[in-house]
Amino acid sequence: MQQSSTFQIGDKVIVPAAINGFGKDMQAIVCKVENFMGNTLVTVDYLTPDPMGGKGGCFRDFQIKAATDVEIGKDNKASK
Repeated sequence: MQQSSTFQIGDKVIVPAAINGFGKDMQAIVCKVENFMGNTLVTVDYLTPDPMGGKGGCFRDFQIKAATDVEIGKDNKASK
């Protein structure tokens, strides 16, 4: 059975350190969601360049998590 992704283009996400291999969680925005051979693939653009100079990556939907404005750093009131 194919699972449906809850991610949509423009969603803010966190790519965990264990998945991205850079030793820290990376903040990103979803730029593409597609199904391939029964898997949902989510392509993201990092909000800051990764340590290797890349701009993003492609991950399976269960590997990344949705982010809140507080996690992304857009809500300055909540972080004070």
